[in-house]
Amino acid sequence: MLKIVTERILERIRQDPTAKLFSVSQNDCQNFCTCAACQAIDTREGSHAGTMIAFVNQVAEAVEREFPDVWIETLAYQYTRVPPKTIRPRPNVVVRLCSIECEFSKPFDRSAAGQNRKFVEEMNRWSAMTDKLHIWDYTTDFRDYLGPFPNVLALQGNVRFFRDHHVVGVFEEGAYQGRHGDFAELKAWLLAKWLWNPDLPAETLLNDFFTGYYGAAAPLVRRYFDELHAFYQKSGATLSIYDDVLRQPPATADFYLHAVELWRQGEEAVKDSPAHSYNVRMGAIPALFAHLSRLPAGSQDERRALAADLLARFGEAKDIWISESGEIHKNTLAQWAKWSQP
Repeated sequence: MLKIVTERILERIRQDPTAKLFSVSQNDCQNFCTCAACQAIDTREGSHAGTMIAFVNQVAEAVEREFPDVWIETLAYQYTRVPPKTIRPRPNVVVRLCSIECEFSKPFDRSAAGQNRKFVEEMNRWSAMTDKLHIWDYTTDFRDYLGPFPNVLALQGNVRFFRDHHVVGVFEEGAYQGRHGDFAELKAWLLAKWLWNPDLPAETLLNDFFTGYYGAAAPLVRRYFDELHAFYQKSGATLSIYDDVLRQPPATADFYLHAVELWRQGEEAVKDSPAHSYNVRMGAIPALFAHLSRLPAGSQDERRALAADLLARFGEAKDIWISESGEIHKNTLAQWAKWSQP
């Protein structure tokens, strides 16, 4: 296996010698090797990262002989997140630590959640053994891209945390399958700023974005943004990236009824500005989605109107995706289509 992988990676590098980072990593699953040889290494190292780093080091050593400027990247993900006890990444190996199990309502190092404390401990250990630590971080709820996911106030703290632990590369994974997830544009814009300079003042950036993106609706959208985040901060509710936020939220049905009204007023405020009108209409989708999910039985007329409204907005944008799960996406659209019928 080592011979095959080494030959394949060298072939890939020769095809594009200008590229400097190539991945040799585990699959996106939990299926680690359980053979006796791998078990012996992992037992000794106290982590399945033992076999992974040992293997990648050997590939990287062979690569270095022909391509001394190329880095070989490997994930510290799920079962390989815990650093090995004695094995160290070679100088041309990039470890990319993943935060997938963490809680995202607060910065990692300011959260009392057990997974966050564990992540901070692992970050400390990895950053002590390599000067090429990268991060794979997450900014959305992959179960419900359109579900309210108020993590914006944690983003700057996380970027500073990465900076302070000598991270040299960050990948932020959001709602990659489509546009207009919950404040997706705001999150992308803020991270684009903070990844260059983590100390840029948050309030200045927020005001700049809301004013530019939402125009005359900015005060109304900002009010919704602040109230949504306050619900989570005050309640102590947590956010994980596969939460069913539509069915287990701290915010109430009354809150989302109020939220829909704020967005409606926002749409009225920008009706004569096509660009701002589009941004507000798309920005309102998560609130409409949450409100629809909370309607009590017997609200057929309102359910019909909301479902028809959401389908119209989807038709206007054409590239909105509800969930990373294709099944959830398809089933939700089918349900809305059924509800929208007279």
